[in-house]
Amino acid sequence: MSTMLRRKGPVPLYHQLELQLRAAIEDGRFQSGDQLPTEASLQQEYGVSRVTVRTALKRLEDDGLISTHQGRGAFVTSQSTTGAKIVRN
Repeated sequence: MSTMLRRKGPVPLYHQLELQLRAAIEDGRFQSGDQLPTEASLQQEYGVSRVTVRTALKRLEDDGLISTHQGRGAFVTSQSTTGAKIVRN
């Protein structure tokens, strides 16, 4: 799943990570009910801080694509696979 994030450039790392996770959900690589990789594994895979990972996940949760549960992880919601897309400006 990993594509390198561009460290130099105008797009923040958390937004780049959010876009990659969003694409994986929308492309069907993660189905409704699937658990996303843990924060620690995302940190290691992308070489970013925990704050960066948490910000990306929070934005996906705010858009209704995932739900997070303390101690259990982040899961793709059923609404994320209905075809409706939420686009941020």
